[in-house]
Amino acid sequence: MFYNRPSSGAVYAPVDQRLLPLDAPWRHALADVPWPTNNLPEVIGGDSDSNTGTLRALIREYLFVSIFRACAESLASENASRLAAMQRADKNIDELLDTLNATFHRLRQSGIDEELFDVIAGFEALSEPRRSAQSS
Repeated sequence: MFYNRPSSGAVYAPVDQRLLPLDAPWRHALADVPWPTNNLPEVIGGDSDSNTGTLRALIREYLFVSIFRACAESLASENASRLAAMQRADKNIDELLDTLNATFHRLRQSGIDEELFDVIAGFEALSEPRRSAQSS
């Protein structure tokens, strides 16, 4: 089975896991893993039929947990990737909005300056004939 396992942030790593058959190398590797408590597990009712049923139940649970973990990790990787993409898009939108606001304010100020220069030029043009009439 192949799936993606989330790493740090939005990074994920592809993982492959062999589910079946449960062969000798897998059993030996599993036997080398230390048991987490001091109490070792044991099957109650030690006849051979109950051991076979217990083994089947354990294999079924192993398969279920392995597939469930793969689905959960794959979904977590996908959601982390989508979240990172949305954060990048949000950052790009903010930067574009800042740029557009700066452009708007610059153009608005330039329009205001132009209107003020027109008013001042008109005032000076109207004031000139009065000055020349007063001088003469």
